[in-house]
This record gives sequence, structure tokens and C-alpha cells, in this order.
Amino acid sequence: MAGESVAEAVAMAGHSGSPNPHRLLWNLPLMVSLGPQSPANDPGMNFDPDTEPVPGGPGTRRMDAVSAALKELETTWLTAADADNGRGVYDAALWTALHRHLRTAHSAAERIERGERVLYPPLREQWVYDSTTKQNLRKGLTPFPTPEQGRRLFTAARSNAPSIAAYAASGATAATATVRATVGGRQVTLRLTAAEENVHHVCVRHTLMFFDFTDASRPRPINTFWPDVRTFADATALATTLLPGIGRSCLRELDLIARQL
Repeated sequence: MAGESVAEAVAMAGHSGSPNPHRLLWNLPLMVSLGPQSPANDPGMNFDPDTEPVPGGPGTRRMDAVSAALKELETTWLTAADADNGRGVYDAALWTALHRHLRTAHSAAERIERGERVLYPPLREQWVYDSTTKQNLRKGLTPFPTPEQGRRLFTAARSNAPSIAAYAASGATAATATVRATVGGRQVTLRLTAAEENVHHVCVRHTLMFFDFTDASRPRPINTFWPDVRTFADATALATTLLPGIGRSCLRELDLIARQL
């Protein structure tokens, strides 16, 4: 799957030239997606799929065949790692499933013509350029409605919108969460708090009803919306729901970094 040139370059990239299968997996050509300079976002260690429009859909998007298979691989691995109260279950069935998902991803990738090149050609459609910020942003799974569809969405949502100005500078606690995980062999507890001003930010930047069109301080080429948030209470409930996942993601990334030190 790696190809001879990649295998020779990274297979012995461990300490003092020792074998490093992890590095070989990370550098499989099907794992690398070429993109433009100056991307506006950095996914870090998180899964960052290639996407494509859903045929006939209202601006909706989906993972392409390669990324869909890799996502199945990741989900299979994480499920096994969390089994048995976090001790993990690594049996023959797991390795068979991982091998199957990786082969599926490789087969899908090989349907893309690349000639003698090591890497697959860039998927230009999934990138958007913003002339204001001079940045490129990956569309991801964000829906891309047409201008007319977007206008109808905003018009329908903003009738009789209540004022939420009182929360703009409020430091009162709106939501909390506590998560625990093993990081670098140590048990770590992370406590997260969202103030009312944080929830207000979500409202004016990420909801159809409260979006502030007058705020030009932070122009962005793409903005994510929660269309079902219609009240401040809805946004507070959303924050309560999201905080534990945010905390778990933070601890997971810290653990990955700690293992590399």
C-alpha cells in the first residue's frame, strides 16, 4: 500500500534507524490529502476526511469512499480500545476488521489516476478560497446551500427573535462538565465551564436566529450553524451537551502527545 519509495523512506525512521511501523502507517499515500497553502483551520490529531457533494442534495456533503473506509477503521479501533473498561480488547477479529477497512480504503484510492506520482492528485472541489482573509478552508461535512437557499433559511428563522444582549458580557456559569481519562499513564481530571458570554458568542456566530451580520471583526470564509437553536436556553443546552465531548477530545490529544515525548 505504501509503495516502494515511501516504504524505503520511512520504514526505518525509528530511533537509530530502527523499524517504525507507526510512521509507515501515517505516511501511506492514501492517508495524505494535498491541499493549498494558508489553510484556515488545522485539525491537529483529529480525523480530517476528504468530502464530496451529495448528488442531488441541497448543498449537503459526505465523506468520499477513501475517507469513509478510514473512518470505519478508526471507529473499529477506538471501540476495541475502549472495551473492557478501557483496557482494550485486541483479538484476531479486530485485526481482520482493521485489515478489511484498510484494504477497502486502498482499493477506493487506487481508482484515482496518479500515474507515476507518489501522492494522489488534490481534490480541489473540497476547498474554498476567501478573498477577504486570503485563506483557504476545507469544506468538510459542512452543508453548502445556494445563496437563495441561505436567504430563505435566515428569513424564516429571524422572525420575532428575542433580544439576548443581556448575556453578552455575563460571566455567570451557564454549563459545566467534568471528564476523566488516563494521560501519559496518569489519571487526569478536566473541569470545563462555559459562561453565559460564551453561550452568547455561540448564538451570534453560529445560529440562524441570532447571527450578527454587523460584526466584521472576524470575517470567516465558512461558518458552522446549529439551525435548531432558537432560544438562549437552546444554546445553553447545546453547550451542556457538547462540553463533555470537548473535554474528552482534549484529554485524548494530550495522551497522544504524551506518548510521543
